[in-house]
Amino acid sequence: MKLSAIIHRFLFQRRAEQDLFKLFPLRNNDMISVGTVGPMLRSSMAEVSKHQLQSATSNNGRDHDSPPMKIVTREHTSRARPVSRSLKDLAKGKLLPPGLAEKALSAFEKVFTPELVELNEICTKHGMTIRMAGGAPRDIIQGILPHDIDFATTTSPEKMVEIFTSAEVRMLEYGSRAIEHGTVTVRINDKENYEITTTRSDTLTDGRHAKAVEFHQDWERDANRRDLTVNSMFLDLNGILYDYFDGFHDLINEQVRFVGEADERIQEDYLRIMRYFRFYGRIKSQADEHDADTLSSIRRNAAGLAGIAGERIWVELKKILKGKYADHLVKIMSECGVTQHIGLPEHGDDAKLTQLYSRSEDNV
Repeated sequence: MKLSAIIHRFLFQRRAEQDLFKLFPLRNNDMISVGTVGPMLRSSMAEVSKHQLQSATSNNGRDHDSPPMKIVTREHTSRARPVSRSLKDLAKGKLLPPGLAEKALSAFEKVFTPELVELNEICTKHGMTIRMAGGAPRDIIQGILPHDIDFATTTSPEKMVEIFTSAEVRMLEYGSRAIEHGTVTVRINDKENYEITTTRSDTLTDGRHAKAVEFHQDWERDANRRDLTVNSMFLDLNGILYDYFDGFHDLINEQVRFVGEADERIQEDYLRIMRYFRFYGRIKSQADEHDADTLSSIRRNAAGLAGIAGERIWVELKKILKGKYADHLVKIMSECGVTQHIGLPEHGDDAKLTQLYSRSEDNV
């Protein structure tokens, strides 16, 4: 099935089929074929189990009911900030919107399900440091309970397998390929899965995936390989936030930036172009505040999306269409030369798209 056909079906569910056919007419030369996306349309996101932590303590005996959240940042040449601050101090300094500190603390407390507590106890017992990585720190800072939690660790994948085997923990992924890329997936109490990945650098990429990686114990180097600054933070289970690329500042100030050089990050995996637009819709409160240099980088690298699997494109595009500013973002994607490389027309009817988006929002 062609990608534009899938979008037809998606927006048909939002009662906009007739207008959509005028916007994106099916073509014989669509660039991306998608053969396995149908089930995605029928699937729904699983709700996260919301368990309150009733009685659990950290490895230093402090009760998790009042975690001392702090932030550790790398000093920035243009705006030096303290290396460490409690979340409460950030709120007092008006660096957090009113009420967000309380929401962030509440979200942090709620991640401590019995399964996470057990995982923490196993790791602490074996001297294995784990920190929440990727989306979980970002969501918690925004006062949102994460849908899933991934961890990073300085422990090698082979050592992780040894630790979890001795603890009789079920591992879903721990074969040669998982170890090659440093990820071990554990299932606690046959209820919750956690991906734990060794800190690493991607030493060879092909624009789609890392072809070779180097494991190390450098948290900043691991953060440096991630896509956006807001996704490059770590949060440990004592409530300390580690931020090497100003992700906290960017999140609070609604800035969507690539880590380091945008061209370099994009060329490691061209799907990051789509992720930029998706997270723009999640983080920004204004539709049209893009950084000109970032859009220039996207424009220079847009053709790389033609080599990305249609399934991966659709996962991101579906989230863009379901998020804020979908009409605006698709327009900007077209202006940057993105749409023609993901199976959509190079130039669409912007006015009709805005009308369609407005109607679909009214009918959701």
